[in-house]
Amino acid sequence: MHPARTFEAANREPSRFQYHLLVGLIVSYAFILTVTVGCATSTAPTLNQKTKILIDQSTPKDALPAWLIYAGERSLWMKTKFYQEHPSASSYRYTFREELDARNYCARIWIELKEKNGLQNRYLDDLILVQKSGFLPEYVWSYFRSDDWVKPEGLLLDDFDKWRSVHLTEHIPETRANVLFTGN
Repeated sequence: MHPARTFEAANREPSRFQYHLLVGLIVSYAFILTVTVGCATSTAPTLNQKTKILIDQSTPKDALPAWLIYAGERSLWMKTKFYQEHPSASSYRYTFREELDARNYCARIWIELKEKNGLQNRYLDDLILVQKSGFLPEYVWSYFRSDDWVKPEGLLLDDFDKWRSVHLTEHIPETRANVLFTGN
């Protein structure tokens, strides 16, 4: 584990709101469109604009809560957190911090489900391994970087490359959920 770095958002405990969001997302899953899509692009939100969560149809049922919390965190970023972090922004922009937070919460929920129910999922188990190693910021940067992201200070990319050459030899990165802005 690496000493504390400047990626504070990924180290926060999930709030009660986020856990309630997970429950609400699971309940509403029956109404969610199921398609595979990449990461969201920049879109200017309008007053009362909503987001739509898209889940890959091939997502295993046991892994669904982890991907719903991932999407829930991204939705929260799209609607509020981005503007709190960037008060002068006139439109939403997908950010490193958003993806880092979303993957972090995804991993935390998976840890709980795995411990409680003995579940296994190759990708999510790898994500837990990355998180516990302290390399989640480097992982997000290396596997999910968007061309418009600014490289955060403090990334230990050389250390991560050495670590992943041993621990992630057959790793295949996944994103099984996406969030898009919809009409009002």
